Amino acid sequence: MEFFENSFPDIVFSFVGVIGILIIIWNINIHVFFLCLGSMVLISLVYVLTANRNLRLNKDYNDQMETLVATIETRKRGPMQTFMTGIMKTNIHLSDLEVFNYSIVTVISMGVFVLSMLFIVDEGPLVYGTVFSILMYIFEFVEKVIVLPMYYQYYLRLSEISHRLSQTE
Repeated sequence: MEFFENSFPDIVFSFVGVIGILIIIWNINIHVFFLCLGSMVLISLVYVLTANRNLRLNKDYNDQMETLVATIETRKRGPMQTFMTGIMKTNIHLSDLEVFNYSIVTVISMGVFVLSMLFIVDEGPLVYGTVFSILMYIFEFVEKVIVLPMYYQYYLRLSEISHRLSQTE
C-alpha cells in the first residue's frame, strides 16, 4: 500500500515529465532528442540485464528475513551471528549491484550532457538562448531519468514479494 501512496504518484510524475521534456527537446534539436532516446534505451538495457540478479538477491534477502523470528527465538549467539552475517552479505551484494547500475547511468548521463553540447555547437552560429534552454532541459531530463530505474527496482522487489505471497494462498 505504501508503494501506491508514495511511490506511484512520483513514478507517474517522472514518466510524464520525461515525455514532456522529450517533446520540448524534439522541438529544439532533433539530434539531442535522439541522443536522449538512445540514453533511455541504454539505461533500460542496464536494468533489464541486471533484473534477474536483482530478483535473486531480493529473494535471498526475503528468504533470510522469513527466518528472523525463528532465529531470535533460539536465543543462541551462533544462529544470530550466522543470520546477521547472511543479511549483511545480501545487503552488500544488493548495494554493490545498485552502485554498479547507478554508475553506468551516471556515465551515460554525462555523455548526454557532453554530446548534446557538441551537437548544438556543430549546428553553426550559436543562439545563446537555445544553448541555455537545451542545457536546462537536459538537466531536467537526466534528473527524471535517473529516478525511473530506482522505481523499477522497487517494482522488482514488490513483484518478488507478491509472487511469494501468491504462493502461500
